[in-house]
Amino acid sequence: MVDVLPFSTTVDLVTSRGGRVRPLHWQGDAAPRPAAVAAAADRIAGPEPIGVIPAGERWGITITTAAQSGSLRPCVEDLLGAGAIAAALSGRSASPEALLAATAYHGTDIRRALRGCSSGRELIAAGHQRDVELAAEVDVSPTAPILVDDLLEAA
Repeated sequence: MVDVLPFSTTVDLVTSRGGRVRPLHWQGDAAPRPAAVAAAADRIAGPEPIGVIPAGERWGITITTAAQSGSLRPCVEDLLGAGAIAAALSGRSASPEALLAATAYHGTDIRRALRGCSSGRELIAAGHQRDVELAAEVDVSPTAPILVDDLLEAA
């Protein structure tokens, strides 16, 4: 499960420095950087299929609201994150959805897309521009967090 802004980026920053993260609302749904994640998925899955799912967001829920639910909406940052992972999984057969996500990833200015998407604009407006900038960095971390005893840690 790919949730780029800001969950996966935060998990990557913590776990790449030796920390561990306890996800509170969803467990087991983090994927930070595409090359490391693709390599770990390849190693763990062996010849079995690998699912890469863009998480999406909830309408009406922001980092400044206390709401617990809203209808699900697609979001560009998670599609591009899933596309980055799908693109790094070379040598495997891919679904049309994975191929489309990989094509979108390759054809997109990632920094511009993350700054302009709904989640990116929301984070920037709340004073978290650096989080968006960090999320736009590609292939800078060798870490692939995995869930171990309800904690995300480096694989």
